[in-house]
Amino acid sequence: MDGAWHFAGACEPTEKDDNGWFIAAAARAMLVHARYYPLTPQADTALDRATLAGEEILGGQNGVLYLNQLARYADPVKLSIQAEDAELVELCLLNSAGIRPISMYKPEAGVEKTVSLGKGSVYVRFRHPGKNKAVMADLRAGDLRIAERDCKEEAEEQEFRFFAPNGSRSAPKQTAEEQVLGREKYARCNEKLKAKRAARRDRTRVFLERATSQEERMYRNAFVASLSEKDRIDVREELLEPEFQAAMRHVGTLTARAFFGGRIAGALRPGAALPFPRRRGAQHS
Repeated sequence: MDGAWHFAGACEPTEKDDNGWFIAAAARAMLVHARYYPLTPQADTALDRATLAGEEILGGQNGVLYLNQLARYADPVKLSIQAEDAELVELCLLNSAGIRPISMYKPEAGVEKTVSLGKGSVYVRFRHPGKNKAVMADLRAGDLRIAERDCKEEAEEQEFRFFAPNGSRSAPKQTAEEQVLGREKYARCNEKLKAKRAARRDRTRVFLERATSQEERMYRNAFVASLSEKDRIDVREELLEPEFQAAMRHVGTLTARAFFGGRIAGALRPGAALPFPRRRGAQHS
C-alpha cells in the first residue's frame, strides 16, 4: 500500500493498518520472518531485486529466502556476528527444555552479518565438523557484536540465564470517526454470521431428517456434533452426506477418528460424545 508493506489482524473491525489482536505478543518476539520464493535461485530478476530492496535477508534454504520482518512488529536491536571458519551459524532460543534454532545461515568468509532481534537472550552457535563454539548473547541493553574467535567450545552441560524479550507496543489509536466505522462494520459482520447460522440449521436439518431409523439418527447427530463451531457455520449438506455414507460402512471396525475420515476427522472436538458400539480390543479416540 502506497509503496510500503503493512499488516492486518484476523478480521478485527478497525480502520487502522498495522493493527491486530497480536500487537502486544508480537512486540515481545525474538524474531519474525517471512518466506520469499524468488523467481530464480539467484534471485537476480528485476522483480526479485525490486521486492528484496531494503529487506533484511536472514538466509536461504531449498530455494526459499527468509526475510526478517521483526521491525514491523517490534523495536529490535542489532546483533553483529563475525564468523571465522564456521560452516553454519545458528541463532537459537530456549524452548521445550532445549536449545532450538530459530534462524541459520551459511557465513561468508570475512563478512560480518548483522541481524535484527528482540531485546532478550539469543544463543549463537558456530557449527563445525568437529567441536562447535557458542555463546549466550544478552541483547537487553541494546546492540551487540560477537566474534567466533572470542567464543568458547560448546559444552555438553552448561549453566546460563535466559531472558525473554521485553519489548512493548500499543495498537495505533483510532479517531472517533474510525471507531464509528469499526462499530458499523462489526454490526454488519454479526448480521452475516446470524444469517449463516440460520442457514446452517436448515442444511443440517435436511441431513438429520434423512435418517431411516433411531440408530441412524444417533449416528447422524454424532457426525454433526463432531464438527467445530467454526466448521458448522459453513457446513454443506452435500459434503456431509457422502462422507457419512462412506464412514457408515466401517461402523464397529474403526476408531472414532477413522470413522469420520477426511476433512471431518480434522475437525473432531476433543472429548466429543460418540455413541459408537465398542468392539473388544478397540480403542475410541
